[in-house]
Parts: sequence; structure tokens; C-alpha cells
Amino acid sequence: MAEEKDTKLKTALRLAKQQPMRFAFVLAGQGEGILIVSKKKIPIKEVNEAKSESGGKKVFRGLCQVIDGKLVFDVAKEPPSTLAKTLKAVIHEKVGIILKVETRLAPDLEEEEEDEPLTKQQDPDAARFANRLKALAPIVPKAEATGSDFGRQAKVQISEANKLFVAKQYVDANAALDRAEALLTQALSGTKAGGVSIPKLSKARLEWRGIQAGAVAGIKRLQTALQSLFADDTEQQAQLGSALKKLDAFITDFNEELGNQLDSVLEAKDEAERRKTAATVKATMQRFMQKIDSDPIMAALDGNEVLPDTLITAPVQAKLREIAAALG
Repeated sequence: MAEEKDTKLKTALRLAKQQPMRFAFVLAGQGEGILIVSKKKIPIKEVNEAKSESGGKKVFRGLCQVIDGKLVFDVAKEPPSTLAKTLKAVIHEKVGIILKVETRLAPDLEEEEEDEPLTKQQDPDAARFANRLKALAPIVPKAEATGSDFGRQAKVQISEANKLFVAKQYVDANAALDRAEALLTQALSGTKAGGVSIPKLSKARLEWRGIQAGAVAGIKRLQTALQSLFADDTEQQAQLGSALKKLDAFITDFNEELGNQLDSVLEAKDEAERRKTAATVKATMQRFMQKIDSDPIMAALDGNEVLPDTLITAPVQAKLREIAAALG
């Protein structure tokens, strides 16, 4: 776990050579503490976790960037004279590199809240709900466009799910999403559950090619960015490159397998054969969705810190759900 944090910090410090980065430093004692560096605003939850881990209470927040060979930390309040030395020691210990460090007062910085109460880890059912709701977002308008009453009922269920989520009834909120998904499937299939909508499946089959091509192109773009970022760290570059290469190969192989199976559904001679091949496609997609949910690289692709505009996982999930809806 510590090794993962060190790698993340090392990557963030490299990015500080190119642009200003946000930081939060939890001071735990002389020469000790936890440093968090990110492109985005650092959540209080992450800071509180660092407090719990280190036992520290004092938190310094601000911006940092490499300027003229020095890693400069700007803070809204006058920093203590020992802060730069402590930051240097922590970076050396956690990342294994020695940097020139400077701290300075930047009165124009907006001071962020430090002393919010500690929060518990997010409930897993809450996290699952949030991910599912995000994946459903692009599907709901398509279901509404069919004019089916199923689409309208699905919106009601999603509204109910949101109310349950706000009330922290996460299990019930997910159950409401289950009902919404079933209704969306019926709206998009054009028939009651169990039927295969040939027009919708044909359309989704064509669109999937573009989604898959976009995913592969996005992975290659990220590979290029990582090669540049880790140009002087061949070991890290090789590890990340290998992981992305395997993911690229998996998506390419899956695309060919799914494409062949969808063609079999569309070319089926009768309803019995179509149902049988549809069941095979569903099993293939289920396997791939499990890969998406469990693979740490896949989970970290969208909005990653190296290329924040990356969008790979969400479009793939949305299109697979649309295919599933067309299969009935």
C-alpha cells in the first residue's frame, strides 16, 4: 500500500515540473508527515485519512510547482521556518529523491478549511450506486426518445433511487436502480423483456466499433504520455506500459469476439436460434463487465491525473448496457 502511495506522489511531483499542483501536508513531527499532491482539489476525506494514519493534526495546503530547479510550496499563511526542511525530508523518505525545497507566503491564495471532522470510509453500496447512476445517465434520454411508458417509469424509479440515496438508504437505492434498469431495457428493446430488437441491435453493433476504436486510441494516447512523463524512469515506464498493453490486447480480442457473436444474433435463421446466440453474447458481456469492475487500471483510466480528459471506461460501459437492452 505504501509503495502505491509513493508511486502516486512521485508521478504528481513530476507533473509539478510542468504546471502548478495542489498539495496538502499533514505535519506529524520533526521531519515527519504525509504529503499529498494532486491536479485537483484534495478532498477533506483524504486529508483526514492522512491525519489518522500519521497521528498529525496540523495541515498545510496550497500550490506547489518546480521553479528554477526548486520545488516551491506556496501557502496562504506565513509558513514556519522548519517547513521546507520537513517537506524535503518527507519527499526523500517517501519517494527516494532529493529536491531543493522552498516554502513561501502567497497572500492571494484562498485559505482552505483544515479542521473538518473525520469521516468514515464511503459505504460500498453508496459507491456502487454512484457508479451505476453515472453509467445510466446516457441511456435514459434514449429510452425517453422511444416514447415508451417504460422510459417514463424508469425516470420515476431513478428519482426514487436518488431520494433513498440522500436518505442514506443505499441498499434500497440500489434496488430502485435495479427496477429502473429493467424498465430501461424494456423501453430500448421495443418489446417486453426477452425479445431481441433487431433495429436497435444493428445500430448498437455499428456504434460499438467506434466506441472500441476510441478506447484503443485513448489507451495508446495515455501510453505515449506516460512514456514522456517517465522518460528517465525506465522501470516505472515498463511496468505501466506492460499493464496498458495487456489491457489494449484484451479490449481488441473482446471486440472481435463480441462482434462475431452479435453478427450471429443478427443473422440467426429463426427466433430460437436468435435467443440462443443472444444468451452467448450476454455471457461474453458479463465477463467483460466483470473485468471492467475488477481491473484497477480500467477503473483509473477516466479522468486520470496524467490526462484528465481521458474518457474510456464510461463510454464502453454505456454502450454495453445499450447492447444488453437491445438483446432483451
